[in-house]
Amino acid sequence: MNITRKDFEDIPFKTALEAAPNAMIITNDKGIIVFINKQTELLFGYSEDELLGKSIEILVPPAYRDQHPKDRGQFYNKPTPRKTGIGRDLHGLRKDLKEIAVEIGLAPIELSGEKFVISSIIDISARVKAEKNLKDKSIELEKSNAELEQFAYIASHDLQAPLRHITSYVQLLNKELEDQLSDKTKQWMGFVTAGAKRMQELINGLLSFSRLSRVEIDFKLLNFNQIVEDSLLNLSQSIKESGVIFKI
Repeated sequence: MNITRKDFEDIPFKTALEAAPNAMIITNDKGIIVFINKQTELLFGYSEDELLGKSIEILVPPAYRDQHPKDRGQFYNKPTPRKTGIGRDLHGLRKDLKEIAVEIGLAPIELSGEKFVISSIIDISARVKAEKNLKDKSIELEKSNAELEQFAYIASHDLQAPLRHITSYVQLLNKELEDQLSDKTKQWMGFVTAGAKRMQELINGLLSFSRLSRVEIDFKLLNFNQIVEDSLLNLSQSIKESGVIFKI
């Protein structure tokens, strides 16, 4: 028996196939298209008359066309419902020769003693494009993080040397001129040493921050009063010059 498109007019699930949001195609055991719904026309750009009676390979890109009959044969050898295209590249070919990324669900059916396959086809081109963009952004972010870490390492190395010199010279001055320094001068010297120490801590913090993606984050309780006091001390000169008054 040779079942045609007209024979599918009265099948119980025809209405469901027509109303499906996906492209739905029915082929016989030779791979000949015997039914399509409107979504198939929209997805592939062919009219119903252009596809009925044609081989399903018309919708397969040339690069995969020779392999496709073998894949169909394997399905008929073990005809169980399955999805294809998940986790690998699978493409369909439109009438305008544009390739589209797709996922396909296959299900065997039997009508009047003949075997057929229902194919449900989803266009995932937008998803594939979004995933590629996400992957590209992830690569860019990794590159940016690597550059940031390299910069932080170089900056910390270049900045730490002058700070060590400042601290060392202040200590030498304190030692050499201990008896000649006034209390006010000693206080100023202390400010220089404390400032250098705070700068060293900031540099180390920058270096640690740049490595956050590679180390395990250690959460701990912090004394925010102390953090505020340290911040005000770090900004003391700017605060003094601007005349800003903080109320905490």
